Order: sequence, then structure tokens, then C-alpha cells
Amino acid sequence: MAIKAFSNILNDLAPLLGIPELTLDEKNACVIEFNKEIKIQLEILKDHSGLLIATKIGTVPPGKFRENLFKEALKVNNIPPPRKGVFAFSKKNDLLILYDKVFLKNLQIDQLAKKIIKMQETAKVWKDALEKGEVPVVAGIEIPKSSGMFGLR
Repeated sequence: MAIKAFSNILNDLAPLLGIPELTLDEKNACVIEFNKEIKIQLEILKDHSGLLIATKIGTVPPGKFRENLFKEALKVNNIPPPRKGVFAFSKKNDLLILYDKVFLKNLQIDQLAKKIIKMQETAKVWKDALEKGEVPVVAGIEIPKSSGMFGLR
């Protein structure tokens, strides 16, 4: 994807998010700030096939709390599509991250806007919980139990 195409996507996306203008920074990424709490970054995938959407949730201290938080994050990651993002952990920074990818092939700007809003809402819930030292509970979702070696029968 060319920078021009990315700029066009941002121009179409801005009004759907209620933002006057979305622009690229010096690294050809765009950071969208929601209520000065959540910053969602959009950038072009290395292979130019689409966009990476990502946000930092917060620092996760080591210990039992981290373990419990990761269990809930794995439950979210196990939800079938469409999801509100995928949780990842940066060991280098002890940082919980929520990200997703959208591909240009079937990109619809209104769906991209909805995805960004849902990610922002999810990030806010998890960020607030993390700041309070709580683990968000993902109700009604179970991590499937594997049977046999590598989950094979």
C-alpha cells in the first residue's frame, strides 16, 4: 500500500470517528487519541497488504496477577472472529498490547471505524482494570480443553 492510499483511508476514516483530521507522522503512522486515555496507532503492514492497528494497555507486574491477567487475555484471543483485537505481551517492556490487522483486499472504511471504536472500548476496560490491580473477567468463554497430544485425537 502506498502512503497516498493510506492517507486517503485516513481522510475517509476521520469523519466516521468524529475527528477533524487524521495525519501521518514522520514514521508514516497515525496515532488516534481517545479522551487522552487510549492511543490507537495505525500503520502499514510491512508487506503493504493492509494496516496494523495497535494500542498499549499498560505495564503488567510479574507474579500471580500477571498469570491471572494472561489467562483472561487468552480467553479473549480464543474468541472466534470478528474479534475486538488480539492481546500480546512485550516481555521487554512488561507491556500488555491489543492489536489487530485489516487487509486492503476487502477493506470497508465504515467497518474499519467500527473496529477501531471496539478496540478503543476494549482497551479502556482493560486499562482501567489494570490500573486498579483487577483482572477483567471474560464471561462465558472457556479455553478449549485439548485431548491427546497437541490437541489431536
